[in-house]
Order: sequence, then structure tokens, then C-alpha cells
Amino acid sequence: METIIEVKNLVKNYGDKQILKNISFNINKGEIISIIGESGAGKSTLMRCLNGLEGINSGSIKFYNTDITKLKEKEKNSIKKHMAYVFQDLNIIDNIYVIENVLIPFLNRKNFIQVLFNQFSKQEYERALYCLEKVGISKLAYTKAKYLSGGEKQRVAIARSLAPNVDLILADEPISSLDEKNSTQIMEIFKRINIKKNKTIILNLHNVEIAKKFSDKILALKNGEIFFYKKSTEVNEDDIRKVYQTS
Repeated sequence: METIIEVKNLVKNYGDKQILKNISFNINKGEIISIIGESGAGKSTLMRCLNGLEGINSGSIKFYNTDITKLKEKEKNSIKKHMAYVFQDLNIIDNIYVIENVLIPFLNRKNFIQVLFNQFSKQEYERALYCLEKVGISKLAYTKAKYLSGGEKQRVAIARSLAPNVDLILADEPISSLDEKNSTQIMEIFKRINIKKNKTIILNLHNVEIAKKFSDKILALKNGEIFFYKKSTEVNEDDIRKVYQTS
């Protein structure tokens, strides 16, 4: 199997506080990986480091054998075009149409005039509609985002992550504000994307049962360290209890 992400001895500090301690793991292309752990374990920080949104203090993060931590900003941005990030707060713009939210990733390909006048190609509009269709809300393409439910906004965020046709999708707490029905529907979308498009997906999840159901592997963080990293089918109740057990 081809390795898409290789992390070695990653250390991340905020001031004098060490958030991530000697983190090492590999992710193969086409896998769904869920990161679990208590609040403050370092899950979101790890996600942001993987995408280059946060720098690290030491160690390495390789994307297809390229260490993104050693790249200059322009080179790093070129690599990041192959990744998409679904933020915890979604970053949906309420006062524009749904399809315009999905088109946002294409802005970095535009010159100033094209951005100023919101000029997108026919192919880009078709791609945005295709992505909305894949998440089941193409009928809402020309609805203002402010009228959407939480579950619908989450689908918009996923559609937007698909628009640039990336290799890797990272989603930070994508179901944290959703009920069980909507959570399952969103995870089914991720699974469908993974199977049909061979996308590698990394999720930060608070719902352990959903993580076990939809993931190939689970990476558990505790106090900024990897507590375990194993196939989801191998994770048992004792593993979970120890992850969330306070010392």
C-alpha cells in the first residue's frame, strides 16, 4: 500500500506547554482514520499540523514523501492544494448562495479581477453542482446558506472539500453539533467518498462508536501522546475506557 502521510517524532509546543509529544504514525492512501481522545488531548492541534496550518517544534510530516515542515510557504501552499480541511466551525458564509460557498476553493486559482467580479468558469460551476449532488443537496445550490440547517451546512462544507478534487480530506469534529441521524448520514457520505473515489480521510471524532463503525483505523491520543493506533475492529471496550480514564 502507498503511504500518503508519514509522521515521525512530531513535537508541538504552545509556549512552555507541550501539546504533542513524539507522535509517529503512517497513513496509507485510501484509508479512513479517526482520531479520538479527551478534550485537550491534542486532536485538533494534530489535525492542523498535518495540514500545515500549524508549525511544529521538531519532527517531520511527509505527504507523499515530501516533508511539508521543511518547505517554504509557496511550496507548502502547492502541496496543500492536494488537501482539503473541514473546519469545526465550518466557515460557511451565510449571506451567499450554497454553490458560491462550494466554489470558494477555486478562488486561489484566480487573479484579482476574477476574484473581484466573482468570475468562475462553466467547468467550475459544473464541478460544484456535482459535489453538491454527491452530498445530496444539489437542490439547495441557489439557496442562501443562512437558511440551512446544521446538517445541511455540514454537507456544504464536505462538498466544498471535494470541489478541488484533492487526495486527502481532514475533518475536525464534523459531527459534533449533529444528532445521531444526521451524524450517521454525514459519516455515510464520507465512507461513500472514500470507497468510490479512493479518498484518504482523517477525522477528529468525539463519538467513539461511530469512529469504530466507519473507520479503518483509530488513533487514540492521551495527554498529547499516542495511546494506541490500531484497526477499528481490534479496538475493545477496555481500550476505550483507558483512553478516557483520568489518572
